[in-house]
Formats: sequence, C-alpha cells, structure tokens
Amino acid sequence: MKKTILIVALCMCFIFCITACGKAKEDKTENSEPAAETTGKPEGSSVTLMVDRLSKDAVTNTISDEIKEKAKAMPVVSCQKLPDWNGTTLVNKMEYGWPVVTAQYTEALIKDVANEGFNFVRVPLDTRVFYTSMTGDPGEYFNGDSTQVNTKELKNVDELISWCIDNGIHVCFDVHTTPGGYMIGGDEEASRRLLFTEGSPEEQYFFDFWEFFSQRYADISPNALSFNLYNEPPEFLEQEQYVRFIKNTLKVATPANPDRVIFVDMLKYATEPVYGLEDEHIVQTFHCYEPYNFTNSGFDNMDYEAGEENRRSEHREKITYPLPAIYAGIHKGYRVSGDFKSGTKFKMAISGCQADVTLNVKDADGNTFYSETFDKEMINAEGHEVLEPNHIYSAYEDNTGNLIYLECELDHDTTGISLSLDDSSAWMDMDTLTIETADYKAKLVSQWIEGVLDDLPGTDISIDERGIVTVNNPEAAKYNVGKSLFEERFKRYVDFSNETGTQVMLQEFGDTVYTDIECAKQFYEDVLSTCDELGINWVHWTFEGGDFSYAAPEEQYKRHDATYEAISDGREACIELREVFQKHM
Repeated sequence: MKKTILIVALCMCFIFCITACGKAKEDKTENSEPAAETTGKPEGSSVTLMVDRLSKDAVTNTISDEIKEKAKAMPVVSCQKLPDWNGTTLVNKMEYGWPVVTAQYTEALIKDVANEGFNFVRVPLDTRVFYTSMTGDPGEYFNGDSTQVNTKELKNVDELISWCIDNGIHVCFDVHTTPGGYMIGGDEEASRRLLFTEGSPEEQYFFDFWEFFSQRYADISPNALSFNLYNEPPEFLEQEQYVRFIKNTLKVATPANPDRVIFVDMLKYATEPVYGLEDEHIVQTFHCYEPYNFTNSGFDNMDYEAGEENRRSEHREKITYPLPAIYAGIHKGYRVSGDFKSGTKFKMAISGCQADVTLNVKDADGNTFYSETFDKEMINAEGHEVLEPNHIYSAYEDNTGNLIYLECELDHDTTGISLSLDDSSAWMDMDTLTIETADYKAKLVSQWIEGVLDDLPGTDISIDERGIVTVNNPEAAKYNVGKSLFEERFKRYVDFSNETGTQVMLQEFGDTVYTDIECAKQFYEDVLSTCDELGINWVHWTFEGGDFSYAAPEEQYKRHDATYEAISDGREACIELREVFQKHM
C-alpha cells in the first residue's frame, strides 16, 4: 500500500512539473516574443534575430484601434504608385542631445504642419535615442546594447503617428544617425565605414533596430506609415556593397508587414540611382541641394562654428540665385559695377596663379587703389612651397585646400571696380570676392561649369542696393545656374524610373535661412515647378529646427527681409515661402 501511494505521489509531482514548465514557457513567449515572426537571417552577415530578446512592451505600440482603422482609410500607398505627397521634415529626434531642437514631438507641432498644407512628414531618427544605454559619438565605436529599449521615447513616436493619422499626414521614418553611420559633422567618410563593414557590431546593431522597430509598428497600415532605411550613403560606398547592405536590411525590416513601402536613398549622398534593387519592391529617393554655394550659404557642416559670426551678423554674406556665371580667371577680365562708397571693403580669395605676377584693383576711372605681387616670399608665407618665377601655383596643389586671402578698402566713392594683371600673358584664378558696404555683404563665387569653361566670357556684373548680382554679358548669363539644372537632373531620375520600373521621390531639398528671401522664393519656385512638370513628389528640409527652418522656433532662425506669422508654441511661419509651397500643393 505504501509503495502504491509513493508511486501515485511521484506521478503527480511529475505531472505538476511538466505543467509548470509549460506554463512558464507560455508566459515567457507572451512577454518577450515580437508581434510578428521574422524570416531567416540576412546572408553574408552575422545578424542575430530579435526573437525572444525584447519584451512585449518593446515591440507593441500604444496606438489606439480607432486610429489604426483611420489609417486604413488614408490614400492607398504602394511602391508602384504613390499618392500626391508634398512634405516637410521633423528633426526632433535626429541627433541624440542636439540642443537646437526640442526633444518631444507635440500635437501642436503636427497641427501646424497640417495647417500649413503638408500631407507627408519625413522623420529622421538617431537610433541611440531609442535605447537606454546609448551614449557618446556613434562614429567612433559601438557602445550600445540593442536589448535595452527606451519605451518612453517610443511612446512619443506612437503619439506622433497617431496625431499625423488624425490630421491626414503620412509618416516616413528615416535612420539618419546610428553607430558607425554618423551623419552630422565630423569625419563622415571615416566614421561611416564601420556601418558598412560586413559582420561588424555596428551593422548588427542597425539590423537589430530595424527588426524591432518594424515589428512594433507592424499593424499600422502602409497607407499611413513607411520607412526610409538609411540617409545619404557616403561617397566611398560602391554599388555592390550598398546593394548587399540594403537587401540584408530588407530581410529584417519587411517580414513584419510585407506591404510596407520602403524608401532607399540613392548612392553618393542620394544623387546616383542604384541598379541592382529593381526587384526589391522599393522606391528610390534623391536629394537636391544645388547650387550648393547658394543653398548652404552661411552653413558649413564640417566646421559649423567657423561661420557663427557671419550667421549672427546683420550683414550676412549674400549669394545670388540663380547662381551668376562668374568666370574665375582674372586674365579674361573681371569688372563689377555698383554704388561703392568710401569705406567699402573687398575680400578676395585667390585659388591659383603664377608666381611673380601682380594683381591690380582699379576704380571706375582706371585708378589703381590696391596692388599685390604674388612673389615667392608671399606664397611661402602662406605655408606653400616656394616656386620658381612663372611657375604655376595652386592652392590645391598640396591638397590643403588653403586659399590666399587679400583685403582692401576704398578711400573714395566709385561706381565700379576692375581686376587686372600686370602681365597680359599671365593668369590668376579667384575663388570668391566678397564686397561689404553699409547695406550688404555680397559674395561672388566663381563657377566651374563642366564643358563650357573655355566658352564662358570674362566676368562683367552689376550689384544692386540689396547686394543682388546681375550678369551683364548675355553670353555669360545663359550659363547662370538655375531651373535648367533641376530640369536636367530630375529628368535623369525619371528616365531611370521608366527604365527600371522603380518609383522615385525627392525627399530632401532646401536652403539656409541666411539666403536672400527673394532669391529663396525663386529657388523654391524652380524646384517645385520642375517637380510638378515631371510628376515627382517632394519633401522640404525642414519644418523647424536650425539653419534650414521654414518655421522659426527662435528669432535667430528668421530670414532677413522676410515676414513671419505666429502659429503655435512660439514658432512663426515664413509667409513668402508659404505662398510658394501652397502654390504647388
């Protein structure tokens, strides 16, 4: 009897253990398994899938069922056909700790975006924001843990999506900054090699991010949400390497919702179409910041602090758009007409010349008021090698990029200046000429126009009271850089689309707030009218936040001579640009 009781007791214990283990396994699956199962790991990489590594909280969004239903009623989106989109950019979480922008998305911000007429937002992300252990410069080393998810920040993203859906705005998330794939400042080429090193921790971390992020939002309709995998692949990246990287990313980003539209930036900082992805059901995106001297006026991504004084000045440097066709060579003639009062300052940046040649600057009456000889000693004093007389000197010969800067000031009034050399057989190239009067500071930038350099006549221009440049010679003016540049470039992308069946979209363009408002209006009109003519959707950089703001969150980001209207939370919208945008919406 005792033996029987013992056997029964042992059996009951065994059954209890099995039941308890099964329940524990069930609980573990409920708490950690992602909402959607992923399919095998990317070939040729060391990626480990996220299954069982994250809590259910990490991969489950907090968006209401009502909003999810509303998302399904938005315009249908597919990689074969995009709705009519006109967009802007929200940079709140573009870089961890970036002080220029606010950390949180707000409902007031989204209402402002909708009220201004935008129906698409591109949302750059810094992956470090969404992990609790990410610190430091992601370009230097991998220092994160992709299992420690910052659910507080993710809930703000949930709110952003909800507010956008409620206001009929499509959201596109874009990884802008990530360990080994740094985007903002620093040595971009060097720091970004880590991300594209096969099997690296940085690559693994990038795959981890897209896997969990796509799972979290798997149940949000593609009509309301899309992904842009990575912003502006760098110059060094070869097509084969980039195609491999994108295909591997797609294997972790798409299984959660195979209908999700995926955008892929073109090569060479989103300027060169990518062949080899035609069968991947993606949309390729391009960016346009040409003419760069105009759009990035006052802004240097590599040395931001160097331009601080100019940006804060009441007389910011002004570059004219359309960009004037200014020939660098002084030997062809270099004349500038204008109302130049005594005290007008001229700053010349010489990029190349012959040694032992003399530059003369004359007034409208032919009187020389400044002269400088480029002798061996002067060149040596600038840190360059001593050259023999008449030997060609170039600021770029030793790859330093250093220019020789010369400055002079008028001690009398004149209606123009001219630059000439004492030896008619010699040559000299001027990179820039900055003219500062009491009313403006105009910067003239020489143009190296491919294929027409020898045909471009010498410089003959006029400057008006605002500092705006007009090219006087019609033969030169036809080479001004303006709308024809966009027509040629954008048509190339449309041809690529027709050839491959891959849709294309302009996902970044804009200019700094330091450009002349009338020139800015013309620039936006030329870009947007070209998009209209070619049927291309567009996204402006950026709604608010820093040097490219449409809406100024602070006084320092307002455009000179522009008018502003208060919208909400202290931000003000530029009325002149609003008129251009809404014309093309």
